[in-house]
Amino acid sequence: QAEFLAERILMRGGELSEAFLDDKETIDIVATLKLNIHLKIATIGRFNNGIRLFFKKKDHRNRMLLEEILKSEEIYLSEL
Repeated sequence: QAEFLAERILMRGGELSEAFLDDKETIDIVATLKLNIHLKIATIGRFNNGIRLFFKKKDHRNRMLLEEILKSEEIYLSEL
C-alpha cells in the first residue's frame, strides 16, 4: 500500500491534494521529506555527541542506550 501511495504522490508532482487531507490543504511532500531528512541528520548528530560525552565519562550503560537509539535513527534515515 505504501508503494502504491508513493507512486500516486509522484504522479501528482509530489503533492497530496485535499482528497488525502482533512483540513483541505495541499502539502509539498518533497519539502516535507527534505525537512524530515534534515531533522534526522541533526538528531543523529546530537546522539553522536551524547555518545562521545558518555564515553568520556565512562558511562557505558547510557552510551550503549544511545547507540541503540542511534541505530534505529540511522535505519529510519536510510529509508527516507
